[in-house]
Order: sequence, then structure tokens, then C-alpha cells
Amino acid sequence: MKYKGHIEALKALKSLILMGYNNLELNLVGTGDSNWVLTLAEELGVLKHIKIIGALKSGLNGIFPFLDDMHIYIHPSRTEGLPRVILEAMSRGRMCLGSNVGGTSELLAPEYIHKAGDWKKLTKQIFQLIELSKNEKLDIGQKNRLKASEYLEKALQTKRENFIKGIL
Repeated sequence: MKYKGHIEALKALKSLILMGYNNLELNLVGTGDSNWVLTLAEELGVLKHIKIIGALKSGLNGIFPFLDDMHIYIHPSRTEGLPRVILEAMSRGRMCLGSNVGGTSELLAPEYIHKAGDWKKLTKQIFQLIELSKNEKLDIGQKNRLKASEYLEKALQTKRENFIKGIL
């Protein structure tokens, strides 16, 4: 779906390749017709750098091993609720970038958020993450794991109970 940020991701990928990062691969997960994505990737000259994954199962037999094999998760969506997949990526210690829609800003620090549609800032953010030291990348991953833990069922249930007690 065109509102999920594929256009911005592909433009950022092209920009990074032009900067000399020729070993990048953009994996696209989800359902739907990907023909328009392939066409745009070909027009931008990045087709050999993308992989259409399609739908993945949840949990240990699907999305988690996929996330464990990546370095940076990007979510440049133009519309969103609370993006569960960002939480999933954070829970696996991945560095994450997202647009400023829906609940994304509740999950990510301001330096990891870009305005929806702003592929130039997304490019800059990816570049900055790529250039970090190994320890800096690990630190971001640890912070993301900690933040994601706030959304575990037990933590949410405690928040619900405290909210209800506060009302009563």
C-alpha cells in the first residue's frame, strides 16, 4: 500500500547508494500487490537492492528471526496507529526509525523520527545510524529493548489496574 512509506524507503535507498553504500538491502514485508514497488525500484535503479519478503508469521517462527537478521528497521509510514512491528523490532534490540504518525513518537526518541514523506531526513537518519560505532549501536538496541518491555502484557496490566484504582 502506497501509504506505508515504500516510496520514501526506495528514495532513501537510492540516495544512500549514490553516497557509496552499495551493500545495502531493503527487505519489504507485508501483503498486497508489490508490482508497483518493483516498477518504482527499477525506475530508481535500486531493484537489485530490494527483496520482497511478503507476509511473515508472528513470533518465533516468523517475524522474530527475520528481525534478528537485520541491522536497522525503518517504518516511514504516512498513516499508522501504534505500530506493533516497531515494538517487535525494538524488543529484538534493533535500531529503529519511523515517521511522525500515529503512536510512533510514543515509542521512538525524537532523533529517530522524521516527518511523514520526508525521505531526505530518513536518508540522513539511516546514514547516521550506519556510521555509529558498534558500542553506540548496541546501546541503542538495549534502550529499545527496555522501552519495548514497557508494552509487555504484565506491564500494561499493571498500568490498567493503577488507572482503574485512580478512578475509584
